Amino acid sequence: MLDISFTSKLEIRKDFEKSVDVDKYYIIEVLCYSIIRKETNIIVERNLRKTMIGKVVSDKMDKTVVVAVDINKMDKMYGKIKRTTYKLKAHDSENQCQKGDTVKVMETRPLSKDKRWRVVEITEKAVIK
Repeated sequence: MLDISFTSKLEIRKDFEKSVDVDKYYIIEVLCYSIIRKETNIIVERNLRKTMIGKVVSDKMDKTVVVAVDINKMDKMYGKIKRTTYKLKAHDSENQCQKGDTVKVMETRPLSKDKRWRVVEITEKAVIK
């Protein structure tokens, strides 16, 4: 059984330096990381989430908008730049977005079967005539 009174990573490495098994070494590294994190109160930030800018194509659903995102890709063989458009469903909690708005969306946890994005801000409002 491991004694969890160690205070630094170096002490754990010194005590288990002679360990040959790779799995044990990995477990020790993980334990060491969690011990140091608890004692020094280090806040580990999560990874940056993807953000995209697109136009609202549909706002007929409640608290959901369909956003069309354009991406320019270069053809591998010919070098010509191709424009690809794909649609994604984003969560709009206050139903502020309208058809034609340019919005910034951010990746999030799955909210429903198709929704994995949420609207961060409306960058440009559509002109309604």
